Amino acid sequence: MLEKYIKENFLNIYKEDPVKYGEMLSIYYNKECTIENTLSPKISIKPYFQQLFDLAPHSIADDLIAARMWQMILHEELKYRIQETPKCFADKEKEKNDQLVKSYMTNVKPMDNSTNFAKVIEANFWGGTQGSDGYIKFDKPFIEKQIYFPLEIGYCKASQFYCNLITFSSIARLPYESNYIIYFELDNPDYFSLI
Repeated sequence: MLEKYIKENFLNIYKEDPVKYGEMLSIYYNKECTIENTLSPKISIKPYFQQLFDLAPHSIADDLIAARMWQMILHEELKYRIQETPKCFADKEKEKNDQLVKSYMTNVKPMDNSTNFAKVIEANFWGGTQGSDGYIKFDKPFIEKQIYFPLEIGYCKASQFYCNLITFSSIARLPYESNYIIYFELDNPDYFSLI
């Protein structure tokens, strides 16, 4: 229900100011949209915000959401940390994905030369098509304030990503074929704007 509401809102704001949101889409479509830290290569953010399977219907609303999230990163409203990881497994391989996620409790090392980094104290993967695929919980704030990160592995629509931000002010995201999981957190969880 929330996902449908989010998509409708993005379509409505696009109709209210198609020039502004058309420019936002153009930037997202035509720019590299990469992030990095001191120990990672440049990483394209696009499959983190949205990764669809080949036959999935494409939605302009999801593209608007992804473009807005890119703007949030550019304006430092959406903070992130990058962590190296082995690649995830297919959706149907729930046990392997659960083992991968649980391995973060013992194998996570800082990627930004941090000496006082948060440790993963809980990690679970259950998969499915409703809600998040699992979660990762730290012993103290991993980015700034959040210790709990709902997890989305593999395919994910931008609206799913955005639902987690609205609900938890955070998300951990690992798309297919990536060696990096990225944790995202809203800069100010008390303030969240659709526009």
